[in-house]
Amino acid sequence: IDTMFTIDTVPSSELIYGDVWVCIITVTDSDGASVSGSSSTQIRQSEPNWTPFYSSSTLEINGSLSASDTDGTQESMTLNGEDCWSQNASWNVLSIPIPRSGSDLEAIEIDFYTASQSSFALMPLSGYSPSTTATDFLSVGFDPTFSDPMTVSYGVEVSLDTEELLSVSQHPASFATNTWQTMRIEYDYLTNITSIYIDGTEFYSTDLLPLSDLQTDYLQLRSGFDCCSTPVDICWKDLVVYEGTP
Repeated sequence: IDTMFTIDTVPSSELIYGDVWVCIITVTDSDGASVSGSSSTQIRQSEPNWTPFYSSSTLEINGSLSASDTDGTQESMTLNGEDCWSQNASWNVLSIPIPRSGSDLEAIEIDFYTASQSSFALMPLSGYSPSTTATDFLSVGFDPTFSDPMTVSYGVEVSLDTEELLSVSQHPASFATNTWQTMRIEYDYLTNITSIYIDGTEFYSTDLLPLSDLQTDYLQLRSGFDCCSTPVDICWKDLVVYEGTP
């Protein structure tokens, strides 16, 4: 079989970040029959530019839906000199209707403080229903009592007692209790890559999550007890939604 390739080149001056380029390959045999295939890629910088799109320091946002056990509350308070949203019942859910950037690249960033051995989770992508609270969700959860305290999971629906439909456990070295930390979750709808950071250190990245199937109506903050109905002790603050430019 004789093979001949013709390669077109493009001057770097014509490359614009964000453009999608398509490569089409056509193979023709000696009888004139041909078959074609194509692949596309987006021209990107090595690191995207991130611009704050929405922020809330205290998480007191109109339209939020909260639910807690009767042995505690969810409320705004001051912890170690910082105004934050406290969750201190045996289980807590706060569903926040946040604006979305609508871009292919988006990131959610939030500060958290846990003073006890309490499980908690950030759901950056989620829908809401009264019966299950979360639908078509992505969850990044932590349980300090486990040797691998972080769990990444997603699913169709979840009740207040979280059932992980698919999960991956990790042990981020940067995770700690009794101190303020920043969690950041970046997701890219074009590459389907989700990356998770604690205090600026990436400790998990995957392209296996079905991002396009997950809902964006709400962000959820969840927490619950590990044993014997012991109330949790966690505070959240400084929520930021970022829009990314490739």
